[in-house]
Amino acid sequence: MSKKVFVTLTLITLIFITSIPVRTSAAIQIPQSEVGLPQKQPEQKISPYLKNEMKQDNTSKNELLRILIKHDPNMKTSLPKGLQILRDFKTIPLVSAKASTFEIEELAKLENVEYIYPDMKIQALNFNSQRLPVTGYSLVRDSQDMLPSARAVPDTPWFGDYPCFLNESTALIKANELWAENITGKGVVIAVLDTGINKNHPDLDDLDDNPTTCDPKVIAQQVFIEEPAWEIGDPTDYVGHGTHVASIAAGTGGTGAMGFLGTYFGTQFVNVTIKPGTERGVAPSAFLYNVKVLNSQGFGYESWIIAGIEWAVDRGADIISMSLGGPAVGRPEGDPLALALDVATEHGVVCVVAAGNSGWGYFSLDSPGFDPKVITVGASTETDRLAHFSSRGPEEYELHAKPDILAPGTCVVAAYADFDYTEDTADQQIFYWELSGTSMATPHVSGAAALLLQAFHGASPYAVKSAMMLAADDLGLDLMAQGAGRLNVAKARSIMATAAGTNWAAPIPTSTIDPVQPILTSMPNLTNVKVLVENSFCAPDKMYTFINMLSLAGATISYGSGPYANHNLVNVTTRKPLYDVFILSEPNRVDEVALPPSVLGFYVRQNGTVLLTGDKPNVCMNYTRWTKQWGIGWDNRAIG
Repeated sequence: MSKKVFVTLTLITLIFITSIPVRTSAAIQIPQSEVGLPQKQPEQKISPYLKNEMKQDNTSKNELLRILIKHDPNMKTSLPKGLQILRDFKTIPLVSAKASTFEIEELAKLENVEYIYPDMKIQALNFNSQRLPVTGYSLVRDSQDMLPSARAVPDTPWFGDYPCFLNESTALIKANELWAENITGKGVVIAVLDTGINKNHPDLDDLDDNPTTCDPKVIAQQVFIEEPAWEIGDPTDYVGHGTHVASIAAGTGGTGAMGFLGTYFGTQFVNVTIKPGTERGVAPSAFLYNVKVLNSQGFGYESWIIAGIEWAVDRGADIISMSLGGPAVGRPEGDPLALALDVATEHGVVCVVAAGNSGWGYFSLDSPGFDPKVITVGASTETDRLAHFSSRGPEEYELHAKPDILAPGTCVVAAYADFDYTEDTADQQIFYWELSGTSMATPHVSGAAALLLQAFHGASPYAVKSAMMLAADDLGLDLMAQGAGRLNVAKARSIMATAAGTNWAAPIPTSTIDPVQPILTSMPNLTNVKVLVENSFCAPDKMYTFINMLSLAGATISYGSGPYANHNLVNVTTRKPLYDVFILSEPNRVDEVALPPSVLGFYVRQNGTVLLTGDKPNVCMNYTRWTKQWGIGWDNRAIG
């Protein structure tokens, strides 16, 4: 008989929300239409995450909460006069505000108000055993930062032991082949939405690294952060994240150095010789916009980032690069950041976003990386392995396939923002430092997009994304881990060059082409399907949500616990499985005495299906005790 072993890894995430009050401004007016539309009930207009904040607010000190109000742009009415409006956005019908619990409830009663979101905190997405030397990265209220330490998960071989210099990563994605044809991103503008850019760094101050010419690389900058007060209006990169990202995308590599700052196993100076040109970014001739949306603590609110997106689109940016992310609190089509990026995409801007650093498991994408229209980037290593921290798809609400592509994102050496304030023991400035994360992978793709846009001026975001995905080098991994594969920009350029009869300057006929990726539009029919769930699992809220979905699709659910024998899973007379699917949720809580591998093997041989799920890397390793009988082992790729 055929063997059917369906093996799935699931990352279960705990999400809490933090709110911090900021400055206020005057109230606004919203336009009106003559005919109203059927309205949701007021309680249906408030995000469940915001409701949780409101409950905490009622039991504490009744502080004002940061919110985003989505309204009907065709209706005109005044928002309550006492409401503290922070910003009225132009490209999408959103208003950011501060409001009390009572005001939020009153807002939900207004006919023109469609939905009220929390104004979520978003963070820079680098992954290191030592955090950047700032505070405020954790999104978890009243909890510690729970990222695993360097050795807490099965490592990619050599991860943290060998640096990845930009001459290595750019050669890996074949950017150097386009440079040989003088395709270097000339004339293309990349807007880096991040912690700021130190435009005085020698790799970012000048397009040709010639001090006798005046041709700045950072040609415009704007600050959208609203706290802390001392940092408002200051474009300085106090974290270093944005400068590092910018140099990967478009640094000139003009600096030589005697070493770099290693960060993965602690902050230490690594004494090596870096020759000028080694640290050349993917698109060294591209221009940069410095759009500061994250503060000196490494975080920003969604409202700040949406304002940065609007600014970049208004000023003609060709590419928006966002190495940031936060918890996804709803479907992509209703996510505030995704709404803003969708508008940017419709305006012809290529939007490149980090997948997140919440891997191992599936369903671990960040917002706005889960947006179908953007290019979502996961992280790979210099040896073409998947980084253990790189977030996996699918997107958990509508099962969009993500990420779209991988790029080098581990131990990447790039520009150090504080180069002019540091000296090593040899009295040499530190111009570069090493960081890891999908943050570092994202600007590789942003720079590659700049190369393609120089070669094919006017190419649409959809054409750029499609070419990159079609050209990606398949690493043989799960599609929900690698997407299409690792970036190969030279091959993408060849695909675009051979596209027959293409007019790259033509507008995209969005009225006749649906660019949205396929989604699951209906529940599967599981009528008469019998499911047995092993009753040992943690994170019951997530597990019961999954089980409830199976029930709604018609499945019959039973619960069991060990010890199991053949007769518990199979009718030993008819040799037919008693259950169509056996879900083993937490194998670290079940031993081989409770579930002998021979029993599971007997069940599978009778055409039973096994579904393994888990939420921790060390849990995954425990699968092997049952799956080795089929030749299935487990490693850090989240697949068997």
